[in-house]
Amino acid sequence: LLILIIWGCSPKIIVNNYKENNPYPETQFYESFALIENQNLEKLDKKELIADIEIKEKGLSINCDYETVKRLAEEKARQLGGNCLVITEHKKPDIKSTCHRIKAQVLKIENPEKYEKHILWHRNRPLKISNFRGSTNKRPFQAATYSMIRYFATTNPINGKAKIILESLFSCDLSYFKNSEMDSSVLAHEQLHFDITEIYTRKFRQRIINDISNYNEFLEHHESIFSDIQKDLSVKQDEYDSEVYADRTLQPKWNQWVETELKILDNYNKREMEFKKNKK
Repeated sequence: LLILIIWGCSPKIIVNNYKENNPYPETQFYESFALIENQNLEKLDKKELIADIEIKEKGLSINCDYETVKRLAEEKARQLGGNCLVITEHKKPDIKSTCHRIKAQVLKIENPEKYEKHILWHRNRPLKISNFRGSTNKRPFQAATYSMIRYFATTNPINGKAKIILESLFSCDLSYFKNSEMDSSVLAHEQLHFDITEIYTRKFRQRIINDISNYNEFLEHHESIFSDIQKDLSVKQDEYDSEVYADRTLQPKWNQWVETELKILDNYNKREMEFKKNKK
């Protein structure tokens, strides 16, 4: 779980050296994207500069912790068609500013996947063996998928609305995969673990949409709702492994269950939800 409750105005985003005839379309949220810090640019794969961006304080900026600033920079980089963001300068809060401020380059590179740390669930983005980059040393299983539910919120003091983003996340560095002659079936099994996480992410969205009417209620109840969802998710993941490890012929049964559940919850597949901030 990662939740960022953000109040106030966003920092200012400045774009420089952007070519209006840029041929690259917007990079979708689920497509490969590399966010790189303290990296020698010469070591990157073939690269093309799309723009330089700077994020700095704008008046009474409040939501400007480092993680939020990086997220804003990534969003802007994706909008510009980049698949890589290299942070070239990072200024921490000081006597001049309470915000983290960064400068970065938006790039198009050949292989952003090799730098990814997380992958967001999407039907058009199935897992690959190369996405599993965790160490296999002394690991007990053929493979392991570390996936989680992440959510955060932003508020707009001007229109009094709040936006909640809730998503399924795969950790590349924690997930591992031991190659064998059963690679394809093992990968399919691990993909289903990620799919099960997405099912319960949708159940979480369903609970919020059906049970919550405004942002204040979300703040009051989100932890208990998440706790319920997390417990159910853990039980289902264990049930899946226990059944299939005991009898491999049950894998098709689980494949069908996952497909059915995703269809049932298709109305809750959107990452973003919007609420009024107050009860008024």
